[in-house]
Amino acid sequence: MDISLNSDFDKFINEQMATGLYKSINDIVNDAMKIYIEIKTSSQSQIDMLNSEIQRGIDDYEMGRYMDGMTAYKKLMEKYE
Repeated sequence: MDISLNSDFDKFINEQMATGLYKSINDIVNDAMKIYIEIKTSSQSQIDMLNSEIQRGIDDYEMGRYMDGMTAYKKLMEKYE
């Protein structure tokens, strides 16, 4: 695979190589791709969780399991007074 990077990335890669932590550019790109995959996977998991919670709220509403804001406020005030 042949890739081209802009000069900012090229500079960063050269700086990383100079630290001695990486033996090759391939090592840097592999680490970068692992991190990218972790971020994407984590983001999708968070989206899935939020969608699940939204659906739970919709289901509760459709089943009549909700209360208006004033009622909720009064219940909280009673609980913590």
